[in-house]
Amino acid sequence: MTIKRPCNKKSDNILQFPGKSRKISRNDLCPCGSGKKYKKCCLVKQEAKKEVISSKVPNADLQVRLEKTRRELLALFRGLDRLDVSAKEMPQKELRALMELDADCAEALWAVHNPKRVNQVMMVNDTEESLRRVPLVRQALFSKLPKRVLVPLTDLEAQIVESLTLNDAYRNIPGMDPVAG
Repeated sequence: MTIKRPCNKKSDNILQFPGKSRKISRNDLCPCGSGKKYKKCCLVKQEAKKEVISSKVPNADLQVRLEKTRRELLALFRGLDRLDVSAKEMPQKELRALMELDADCAEALWAVHNPKRVNQVMMVNDTEESLRRVPLVRQALFSKLPKRVLVPLTDLEAQIVESLTLNDAYRNIPGMDPVAG
């Protein structure tokens, strides 16, 4: 008996049917109703789709953007350290959020250099979200800082960014830190 339903994949090789789900082996008939074995029908399509997705991962562009963002965040953190701002004046929530985003960028830089150890599509999606949030959180931080430090901080950031090298983007990344080795 042939089932004439499209493959509604729940995950790899597990197909969802109304009322039940079961693992499909490679040699079973494909549940899409084509009459072919699963390995010659929807499994091939699924693997081809994965290859297309993985070929679209923009690692080179993403790497450059991550390196730039990490250097900019490092300059901001160093600039904040040099200012005369008390802990009470420092917007802790926004500062913590920026530090978490910096950690996300560091992790993504590691993943760009270790593509076989992570799900690239998921990593790119998470990284794009983090990169999108950085300017928003930075703006929120600046809006809560005392007005007297905004101009000096902006000047310090510009000076510090100019002094940073590409190696600085890789600080505190396991196996890639130019200082720790």
